[in-house]
Amino acid sequence: MKETALEQTAKIETELIAFRRLLHSEPELSENEFKTQDKVIVKLEEYGIPYRKVGKTSTIATIKGKNPGKTVALRADIDALPINEDLNLDFQSNNPGAWCHACLWS
Repeated sequence: MKETALEQTAKIETELIAFRRLLHSEPELSENEFKTQDKVIVKLEEYGIPYRKVGKTSTIATIKGKNPGKTVALRADIDALPINEDLNLDFQSNNPGAWCHACLWS
């Protein structure tokens, strides 16, 4: 029996969390996310997920299900904000006083 997407994701949960924390610790400002885009593309290639670059630093990836039907679209911002992050996290921005991903502030 083939694993469900949830079962497959559970197997790599620790890896996915580490990847998100890596991205969080190395923020880049809007339209300058070249290193971030490169890291995302490497991960997509590692998982065999087709993608295409669009615009300056955007990437669109497509994951097809096994059955035809409805489409789900997800959008994720990868740009940082020009504000200081002072949360004492082990994956805090490596740009103290400059910019950060403020996704944990809410």
